[in-house]
Amino acid sequence: MDFEIIELSPAEFEKCGNIRNMKQQEKSAEQFYSELISGNRITYVYKQDDEFTGEISLVFNMNDPDRAIDQQRFYVSRLIVKPEERRNGIGRRLSEYAPVRQKEWDILKCQSVWTWTTILH
Repeated sequence: MDFEIIELSPAEFEKCGNIRNMKQQEKSAEQFYSELISGNRITYVYKQDDEFTGEISLVFNMNDPDRAIDQQRFYVSRLIVKPEERRNGIGRRLSEYAPVRQKEWDILKCQSVWTWTTILH
């Protein structure tokens, strides 16, 4: 299967509904979109055969110094893979890709913070 990892544009935000239930998590989805529009969040999407199957985000300011400090440390957020696509290396590829892209583009000269939250479906 062919795949690519792309930066999510706000115009394609609704396609992430393929990965997670945005209607069930409406408040979270609204915050995600707001951060995406404002530039506080960059999201990378794993695209496989023209379908979004995974995502990971970098968040730059969360008003929580234990997670992110603006211009100093970013937060790695929302590593999600569709249940039927798990155990195929998608999460690993995304988790390796996002911090590397941050460094290549020098988005911020800052450290990354990894915090894991597990959501079982």
